[in-house]
Amino acid sequence: MRFKSLSNLSVDIQVKLLPQLPRDVGVVYGIPRSGMIPATIIATAIGAKLGTLGGASYFGSRQKHRLLPAGTKALLVDDSSHTGKAMAAASAALRRERVDHYTCAVYAHTDSSSGLDFYAEVLDGGRIFQWNFTGVKATERFCWDMDGVICTNPTVFDDDGDGYRNHILNEVRPLYLPQVMVKAIVTNRLERWRSETETWLRRYGVQYRELLMQPWPTAAERRQKSSAEEFKVKHFIDRDGSIFIESHDRQAETIAALSRRPVLSVESMQLFGGERVETGL
Repeated sequence: MRFKSLSNLSVDIQVKLLPQLPRDVGVVYGIPRSGMIPATIIATAIGAKLGTLGGASYFGSRQKHRLLPAGTKALLVDDSSHTGKAMAAASAALRRERVDHYTCAVYAHTDSSSGLDFYAEVLDGGRIFQWNFTGVKATERFCWDMDGVICTNPTVFDDDGDGYRNHILNEVRPLYLPQVMVKAIVTNRLERWRSETETWLRRYGVQYRELLMQPWPTAAERRQKSSAEEFKVKHFIDRDGSIFIESHDRQAETIAALSRRPVLSVESMQLFGGERVETGL
């Protein structure tokens, strides 16, 4: 399993991709949505226009009067190319508009690399990206922590009282909301807060197959008798989750070691553990 952060993406573009690019590129087209991120970095670096398929291309406000040199070509960019189908379809759309262009993906697959003019790196096997892990189809096989991942960490202490109840119902804010139905949300919150948690999740359109919560009657008893890591590991393995999305590095490292499965910590955006099945990203 390979993980790429936004920092990795930026460095890979600057170090591995930009030196390859010809300087007759006048406009960079990003394939929505993930392709717009590298397209913006590339267009800014080489001083080209930035465009999106089906939309206009433009310079930033400081260069709005700049003219494209005659004879320039377009650069069609995506963050990754796995089967090559998305790139082929986008390239066909530009050809129908008679736009002369190169094709480029930051991360290629062995099966698709021959169809690209430029790429930074070949990534075969399982991979997960910081910029789209909430919305890709593989997300449906993930198990997710709640506090510090889907929503902000509560800042009110859980004393089993109304203050905490109101806080998790009305005051915590969304963070990384899953955009597809996920396998399970595994939270250290008590079962007694199920109604409030489900209400909050409905409010923000989060879909899940299971919401798994600590069974203890009081927070004091949970702190005395339960380990958050062991609780998460048990359900992660029982549900055969492909990746666990965790809020804290320390817990992520422990969960990965105990489960022998990959765990993404959003605290530092790093992947702990690793040897696991292809995610299909």
